[in-house]
Amino acid sequence: MRQRRTGPAELGRVMAVSISLNVAGFPLGSVIAGGLVIHSVAATFAAAGIAAGLGALAVWAIPAEG
Repeated sequence: MRQRRTGPAELGRVMAVSISLNVAGFPLGSVIAGGLVIHSVAATFAAAGIAAGLGALAVWAIPAEG
């Protein structure tokens, strides 16, 4: 979607920022999950489900092309 919606002149910059944010999210997610799993495995899975749902809502909120 990023490649389709980004102009060719800015594509490299947009992809670099996107990849940087994705890579930064891995350690952050590990810290959060590590802190939660100590207390409750079920809470860890619930938090993962909520995060996935919020991600789906964010994608759904992106305006359609056209």
